[in-house]
Amino acid sequence: MENTPEMTKNKIIEVSRELFATLGFNNVSMRRIAKDASLTTGALYNHFENKDDLFECIVGKSAKGLLELFSEVHQLEDVDLLEKYGEMEDEVAKKTIKVIDYLYDNFGDMKIIFTKASGSKYENFIDDLVEIEDVLSRRLYKNDELGYVDEFFIHVLATMGVRNFLEVIYHDLSKEEALDYMNKIQHFYRYGYMGIVDKMTKK
Repeated sequence: MENTPEMTKNKIIEVSRELFATLGFNNVSMRRIAKDASLTTGALYNHFENKDDLFECIVGKSAKGLLELFSEVHQLEDVDLLEKYGEMEDEVAKKTIKVIDYLYDNFGDMKIIFTKASGSKYENFIDDLVEIEDVLSRRLYKNDELGYVDEFFIHVLATMGVRNFLEVIYHDLSKEEALDYMNKIQHFYRYGYMGIVDKMTKK
């Protein structure tokens, strides 16, 4: 049976996904994709304008979805987090689970975005997530009248918040292992936060 244009496109996507996941965006050429898909480069360009277009087709939807979810879960109720942090732990835990669910529902794409996207438009994707996390970090310490917490501390805190999600992908943890890890790290942060608050409020 002769392949339809849709079948050919799906084959290109399947072959490209495997190549990107194995070699990374920088190390995959359109010529290599065409060869592995048993197509001419001309046939490949009939479906995709260039490698960036193809990469976007593969991971773009998942990347956009994660950015939107990350923004959503960081929109905590507008309260004084300094005073209400303990009361909001359950809400934070539920939102963390939502992110983990999304990561594991799109695990293959996340692995490519986080580990194989160098040279693509997504090579700084992690920085985009850190910027979102940074907003919450600043809210946590906005009432620091003593100036105990500085800009560098907030930046590192935000980076660590994102890295916690990345590490479960980097190390191929099972979803159950990832949830257990995030539960432990939240307990760890709770007492660290309490210690910082103690320093911030002592005059």
